[in-house]
Amino acid sequence: MNETQAIFLLHGALLAWGLFRRPQRIMLALAGTWLAAIAVGAWWPAESALPIVMALDAALIVAMGWLYRTYHSDRALIVLWLSALKIVWAMAAVLLAWPQHFRAAGINGAFVVQVLIGGGFADGVMAWLGHSVRHLRNRLRRGVAGV
Repeated sequence: MNETQAIFLLHGALLAWGLFRRPQRIMLALAGTWLAAIAVGAWWPAESALPIVMALDAALIVAMGWLYRTYHSDRALIVLWLSALKIVWAMAAVLLAWPQHFRAAGINGAFVVQVLIGGGFADGVMAWLGHSVRHLRNRLRRGVAGV
């Protein structure tokens, strides 16, 4: 098994766990784009498949935008912004002639974070971060940020 197969196996296991844990529209959209990316990767080499993978991320942005507007889902909004970040990362990698493994590491890492957030694995971290930011905002409003 090479590293690409191991990464796809990790993605699949994480998606299956997320779908089992929280079968919702975000996870279904992530699983659908992952399956489409697997099919694209099987037919085209990495450099040729990049525009198609970026189009899949653009489709995910549209789906997450609809979920955010319809259900006011913060998870969908974070997944949307991570998809946009993946597109920017891929375009920067091509323009700056980064090695393929560096580009793939950024895209795969962002996908893992998308699955963690979409599957609800990061809810505790998100609640803690929201509480911390809210607490900081309240302290700044009172003018005692240094205390």
